[in-house]
Amino acid sequence: KTVSVVDLTNDTENKIEVAVNPAYLAKNSAGNIYVLALGNFYANIPAALYKIDASNNVTPMNITATEMTICNDKLYLLNTVYDETGSSSTITVFDTRTDAVIPNAFIKDYSVFSSSPYKLSADEVSGDIYITSQGTEGGEVYIFDSNGNLKKKMSTGGDYPVCTVNVR
Repeated sequence: KTVSVVDLTNDTENKIEVAVNPAYLAKNSAGNIYVLALGNFYANIPAALYKIDASNNVTPMNITATEMTICNDKLYLLNTVYDETGSSSTITVFDTRTDAVIPNAFIKDYSVFSSSPYKLSADEVSGDIYITSQGTEGGEVYIFDSNGNLKKKMSTGGDYPVCTVNVR
């Protein structure tokens, strides 16, 4: 339920309360920290996004997501909902300079995925967004440009690929 901000100049820790299960952190160019807390995976405490500014003020962003990555001050937020019939996913782009959702800013056609999107990461240099898909018969990696245009699709040969790393 907390995120610790440590001041290395005087070795002090400030514990900041957010929702249950803070799992992902991202920092924008202004020094704000965005925290995605996953809740308790039940309906009573949903996932939530928070912003922590340089003064350690916490602001809820009123966005639900299950995964997050940042690229060029834009948060890419994957939200996958599971129910008895399967899963469905959406990806939202959130501008951290204005703290606003950019409407219709990314993938318009989710039919490019052979199974539900699973994890995502970003390449800060190219601006490309990498999205992996779920699968026990071999997951896939999809590479999109920052506008949501599919550039490439690759099979990983492994189940449930979790992340990508850009090596230069």
